[in-house]
Amino acid sequence: MTKQRHAYLLFFMVLFSLTACSSEQSVSEGFSLEQETKSKAINILRSGLEDQNFWPSMHAAEGLTKAGYGAETREWLEARLSDETDDARRAGIARELVRAGELSKEDILAELLTKDIVAIRIAAAEGLYKVAKVGDIDAVNRAFQSLEDVVLHLMAAGVLVRQGDMEALEAIRNTYASGNGEAIRIGSWLLGRVGTSDDIPLLRARLDDAPDALIRSYIHHSMAALGDEEALNILANNLSSDDISIRSYATIFAEEVSALKLTPKLIEMLDDPVTDIRYRAATTLLMFDLN
Repeated sequence: MTKQRHAYLLFFMVLFSLTACSSEQSVSEGFSLEQETKSKAINILRSGLEDQNFWPSMHAAEGLTKAGYGAETREWLEARLSDETDDARRAGIARELVRAGELSKEDILAELLTKDIVAIRIAAAEGLYKVAKVGDIDAVNRAFQSLEDVVLHLMAAGVLVRQGDMEALEAIRNTYASGNGEAIRIGSWLLGRVGTSDDIPLLRARLDDAPDALIRSYIHHSMAALGDEEALNILANNLSSDDISIRSYATIFAEEVSALKLTPKLIEMLDDPVTDIRYRAATTLLMFDLN
């Protein structure tokens, strides 16, 4: 990493914090869930810890932690980690432990980022990105500079951007603009979170290149997160999609958008037939309430 890239760090992180605080206050000021709805959302997440499907159970743990119940999830996650041998799942558990305040588990993600199997390195990079940690900066830079897998390259770039690296953000934009398939999917997913409103035209420009409706939804949801009103309306409609994946990702991005007009629909989704969507809806509603 160059000195110039390091120099952006402090400025970027301060700017990001101020912007986030300003946005949350303007969107959620004076909002609170009815206690019955809040209790229902928390109980949905608690029951999700016992979900027999691994990743939905991690999503429930994530929601509980974000809602302020990190101590509750830490104990449960520690017990799961001690018995887990699958490295991708270990990455997921370590990620959620870090989110819940067990910062030493960042070392697990750093170690997994050096594994030979690309899928494991991707899981580790994604975990580091999601908890805004870097683990081993040399390993992250190697993943970023390697072009053997576009998802690994982009997720490592996301890790660096969350540490204030503007060159990595430009790399995401360039890969998104020129790539196909996974480059569009992951690139749009990242830009909706670490990009700016100036990226909306870039996102829109790839809609015709998206290979399917799911990836188009990724683009629209990211545009909505960056402030595009038309895309926000599409996201709202996607909350009722018959496609489970589109409905699920719309529920996730509803949290990023922080649009309170989506609250009634999200409350309905606490009874969605898909358990993972119930966890996502519960998390988003609780985040609306906290902010």
